[in-house]
Order: sequence, then structure tokens, then C-alpha cells
Amino acid sequence: MLFLAGATTNNPGEVFPSGWQSLSPVISAGNIEGRTFRIVDRNSSLRIVSNYSNMMEEYGMELTKAVLERKSIRAFLPTPVSREAIVRATELCRWAPSWGNTQPWEIVIADGDKCRTLADRFYEEGRRGAPPRPNIEMPIEFSDVYKRRYMDLGRALLTHMGIERDDKDARIQHYLNMYRFFGAPCVAYFIIDGKLNEPYSCLDIGSIATTFCYAALQEGLGTIYLAASMHFPDIVKSVLEIPADKKVVIGIAVGYPDDSKPAATFRSDRDSVDQILRFA
Repeated sequence: MLFLAGATTNNPGEVFPSGWQSLSPVISAGNIEGRTFRIVDRNSSLRIVSNYSNMMEEYGMELTKAVLERKSIRAFLPTPVSREAIVRATELCRWAPSWGNTQPWEIVIADGDKCRTLADRFYEEGRRGAPPRPNIEMPIEFSDVYKRRYMDLGRALLTHMGIERDDKDARIQHYLNMYRFFGAPCVAYFIIDGKLNEPYSCLDIGSIATTFCYAALQEGLGTIYLAASMHFPDIVKSVLEIPADKKVVIGIAVGYPDDSKPAATFRSDRDSVDQILRFA
């Protein structure tokens, strides 16, 4: 389910400005922007029925283009992201695969004042050197090839940004900018029920979160998986009114790339196919 911070609804029949009808525990039916639909409680045996041909015409099927063009954006314009665009992206990404179709995800959107409040509070935590306290355990260090890839990324990014190795102040500022979500006006938080088994549920979150990034790209939006955005989940839950028994898995910064800055144009490399693929 998609939650817009400060605009969550369970009212039967309520329609968001974009024409998106809330998932309420009643069966609804109708026509939105030329698409037939039936929305029911996720726990029922019925399913959402969409006019797929209309959806494909509206959203396109350029998967290769989306996969190759997506990159992590580290400099955003302050231009607000419309909630309609977020809803359209969610309409696509909700079809991501999950184990046993359990769909363990909830998406909470922080935009406007909520996003600014989070950025300010996260920045202050980072500035004073507060240690991360994530809900989901993060790797403390990498070894072998993983460390090499991680270090290569850091060197290539800072070189692209024109930050010298011995420029400690610039490196620290880049680190702190992560806590301001690189200026993004919107962050999509992906959360799970605290009672769920983490490995499988986190795998499912990766599925929908990546699909969300591709869907956002079709809206002209840039994204970045931002580990720093979930360093302080207690702050996230307080500001976005998320129940304490939920777990914040990852936040994705969303916005329009500021292509005038090198941090928005950097693209990381990937290992070749023969390095990652083996036929047994």
C-alpha cells in the first residue's frame, strides 16, 4: 500500500487528485482515465483488474532503455515532485514479484515539510557524529572483491566531482550531503512489518524498490538507494507517524536531477557478464 505522509486514507471510494483510488476494505469499481479497474481488500481472494493494453500505451515497454539509463543521482533540484507522479510509479512497481506473493511492503512518502524536517534532523545527527542505529543490520565492512568494488566506486565518484583525495573538508561535506538526501524534495521509504522474516522480506523490498526506480525514471525523475536515509529510523517513524512495530528497510531519494552538478551525472561501472555468469 502507498501512504503519502499526512494524506493516508482508508475512506471507501476516496479518490486522490491523480485519480488513484485508495485500497479500502470494500470492493469498488469504475473507470479512471480510460482504465477499467476493480479494487478490493488485498486479503480477499479477488485481485485488482486493470486494462493492461491501456496501461502499456500510457507507460510504454522500453525496459532496456530504463535499465541502461537509470543511475544513482547525488544532486537534485528543489523542484517539488508531484504526488500524481509518485502514484503512477507505484501503480507500476506494485506488480513486482515477491515470495509467495506475500507483498510485504508498504511505501511511505516524505515530501514537502516532512522531507525538509527529516533532512534537517538527519543532518544534525550526522554533523554531531551520531552512530547509525538502523532497523536492518548493515554491513560493517566489506572484504575481497566487494571491498574492491566499494573502494573503486568511491574513488571514481570523488574524482568525477573534482574532490581531491586530501581535501578532507570536501569529503566530509559530501558525506553530510547524504543526510540531506542530496537535496531531493522527496524520499520514498519502504517498510515491513516487524514480525516478518527479514531475509525474505528484504529480498522482496529490493524487488519493488528497484522497480520503483525504473517507474520513476519514466516520470522524468532521478533516484538513489540511500542507506543514510535509514540510519535513524526512530526519527523517520516519529516524523512520518510510522508505528513502532514497523521496520524501515530503505529510503529512496526522488527528484529531478541537477545536471549542472557532476554529482548528478556520474555513472558507476559494472563487472562484465563473464565475471558474474556461469553455466553449471
